[in-house]
This record gives sequence, C-alpha cells and structure tokens, in this order.
Amino acid sequence: MSRDHYTPFDSDNLKLPPELAAKAKRIGDKPASSVRARLSGPYVPAIPLGWITAAAKLPGRTVIVALALWRHARMSRTLTIPLSNRALVEWGIGYRGKCRGLSALEKAGLVRVERKTGASPKVTILGADADKAKLTETP
Repeated sequence: MSRDHYTPFDSDNLKLPPELAAKAKRIGDKPASSVRARLSGPYVPAIPLGWITAAAKLPGRTVIVALALWRHARMSRTLTIPLSNRALVEWGIGYRGKCRGLSALEKAGLVRVERKTGASPKVTILGADADKAKLTETP
C-alpha cells in the first residue's frame, strides 16, 4: 500500500508513536508480581461479602470496627488478634465505640471475644466465609 493514501487498515496506522512505545516499555519493565506491588498506600483488603454484609446491617459504627478488625487480621495473617484501642484511633473509633462494635459483632455470631481486665480483647473472626478466607494475600 502506498503511504500517500490513508487507509484505516494499514498496519503502519496501528503502530504506537515512538514516545508512547518508549513509555509502555518503561512501565512493562517493572512487573507487579504481588498485590502489594500494585497497590500504594493503606487500604482495606478483601473481606468475604457475606460476612461484611452481615456486619453492615448492625447498628452504629459497627461496620467500621469490622473493617478495622479485618485489616488488622489480614496484616497479622491470622483470624485471632488482640484489638487495641490504638488500632481503632485512625478509624475514628474510641474505647466505648470499640466495646459497642465488638459486642454487636459478637451477638451477631461474627466474632468471638475473650476479654481480660487491663488487656486488649482477643478477637477471633468466625463464620463459614471467614474460615475459608485466604490470609496469605495480605497488604
């Protein structure tokens, strides 16, 4: 085909301009081999939909406690964690909010809480979906 005549099916018209081709090559040099490599900054990891839907139906800011709990559990790679007051400060939840949220989650059968005076409660995430959750893909 002649270069004088524009044809939308000409293979030369389908090539990337040199500056875009160079940029695409630079991006392709660094493969994102893990979830952590692809994401930047703090985020809430995947949570089983049935579990979080049940938590979202509970009163007050219980769902915020649930999100913080899952994030902390995924980062710790375990479904049983001590949940300190400090872990919830960045979420805008204080001591009383944490207590109310954990009580609501416990009554709903989503968590089991072991309380000891003077220590952070030890929380275990329960539920069929939680038992199958893959804790190896953490942030």
